[in-house]
Amino acid sequence: RGNFWQFTTLPPTPVINPQPQGVFILPGETAVFTTNAQSDSPMTFTWFQVGTPDVQVGAGNTLTIPNAQADAQYYCNVTNTGGTVKSDTVNLKIKRMIAHWPLDTDLADATGNLRPGQYFSNDSSAPVFEPGVIGNALAINIADIANLQYCKLADSGVPALSATGITGSTPRTIACWAKNGVPVGQITNWANVFGFTDLTGTAEQSFDFNRQGDISQYCIHRYGVEWSMHGIDGEWHFLVATFENGTVSWYADGVYGGQAATNLQTQDIVHLGKRGHLDAVWRGWVDDARIYNYALNAYQVAQLYVDAIPTASICPEYKAGDINRDCKVNLEDFAELARIWMECGRIPATECAK
Repeated sequence: RGNFWQFTTLPPTPVINPQPQGVFILPGETAVFTTNAQSDSPMTFTWFQVGTPDVQVGAGNTLTIPNAQADAQYYCNVTNTGGTVKSDTVNLKIKRMIAHWPLDTDLADATGNLRPGQYFSNDSSAPVFEPGVIGNALAINIADIANLQYCKLADSGVPALSATGITGSTPRTIACWAKNGVPVGQITNWANVFGFTDLTGTAEQSFDFNRQGDISQYCIHRYGVEWSMHGIDGEWHFLVATFENGTVSWYADGVYGGQAATNLQTQDIVHLGKRGHLDAVWRGWVDDARIYNYALNAYQVAQLYVDAIPTASICPEYKAGDINRDCKVNLEDFAELARIWMECGRIPATECAK
């Protein structure tokens, strides 16, 4: 028979479930983070914004950030008599334009997020800016292809340049105006106009506008596959491509062109006029190049086009009931519906008598 022994266990700490999730919203919208936990004793929830030092910003299992304007990180400490458990750190990300190169007089980014781009030419000439769609546009390789003129606008691996923060399969939109300055047959196949490129020509590591091989088409190019957008015809065209949730979508002159499922593994390298691994150069003008960290929708793309061409009119989508496709549902659609009411189009026609 031995001595008596006794002990008291520490109360269990909270078990967080579910963890809070990050949010991705437009400026001015409300961000809401929610978490919960299981515990054998009463709990308190305390939210912090990551900083130097971290700052307490709320209490309770839900944190609400109204009128969000900037990226931030948050976590929640859940405390009971057993101690404190820290939740996952989550991101508040703001949908925004990452970079905007007006290309009026220089290669500066009008958003102020990135340092100015770098211009390259075999003859060490300065960039030439000529009338474009919105102010001026950058003219490259129009007179002489031997000059090999192009621009590096962003590169996470080049100290003199900035990074966009967009890599891999993260959402994005790229947009620019383009016009060829020589007959399309004088533009080398796969010449880059603008977008994300890479240094080795690796599958899935590009997301840029190109001349599509040996045909007279602009395309959105992923390296390994590409999708036609519009003919290269000596006129200005507004090129837009988006990627989000494994889907690429493309637009030409503000009008939706199509979409496809695809993968992306891009690097943070942005060129204008030439790919990173290929000397095929664009020969023409590029104007108002932009990058967003989210996928613009059809209405936002159409608005960008109309902002540049105020006389234009675009229907981003046809509503249900818009039978005559004039972007309005009205009595004209009702009249058309009445006209074809009870019409039968079966083959053979004898089936319509049944």
